[in-house]
Amino acid sequence: MRISRGQNFLRAGRARAAATVLGTAIGSLLTLDAASAWEMRVCADPDRMPFSRQDMGGFENKIAVLLAKELGAQLTFEWVPQNKEMLTDNLRVGKCDVVMGVQDGQATLMSTIAYYRSPYVFVQRADKPFRVNMFDDPLLPTLRIGVQDSIGPTHDAVRVRGMGANILEFYDFDLRQGVAEVAADKVDVAILWGGAAGYYAANAPVPLVVLPIEPEFEPPFTPMRIGTF
Repeated sequence: MRISRGQNFLRAGRARAAATVLGTAIGSLLTLDAASAWEMRVCADPDRMPFSRQDMGGFENKIAVLLAKELGAQLTFEWVPQNKEMLTDNLRVGKCDVVMGVQDGQATLMSTIAYYRSPYVFVQRADKPFRVNMFDDPLLPTLRIGVQDSIGPTHDAVRVRGMGANILEFYDFDLRQGVAEVAADKVDVAILWGGAAGYYAANAPVPLVVLPIEPEFEPPFTPMRIGTF
């Protein structure tokens, strides 16, 4: 089929008009988006270094700032202690939209791909005559033990070896307590998540040793490392 010069001119005019309308529509959308940036509310602990602190000193605070900037969101923080109530009383009821750090496999949450992993560790005083880094160390049944979680994999590993009576303390969320009790010689070893234990041990009043648990898997398939999302 042949197309006349007039038809070509008409089609070109229509194309220019369509492009003008599309450009106007996109411009309007961009203007609307800039004027009505959505609020990204983050639940964060006001005093849980190195992760979060109200003065924005934690690395999770800085990640939240970067995410909000990339998403074009207005960032606000809901400062609440990181415990079970952070999820039940804040995230689930809509007081905040995001929690920056949750562990691998945490139930009923949608999470991103893990961006770092940290092992469970044994924390012990440097001036003690032992270095424990495994649950099957023959010295462990003679020691006073503190464990991070009463229902977690480290507690299970101690209990199945018949050392439940050696556990003097449980530390659920405040791992500073576990490190402090090792430093004060209230327990001989504290079995904690290394992501927090390493930070607090480095700032303890006495020299401490932090050793990752070996092997990395508790038989048959329980990992001794936690991914964080």
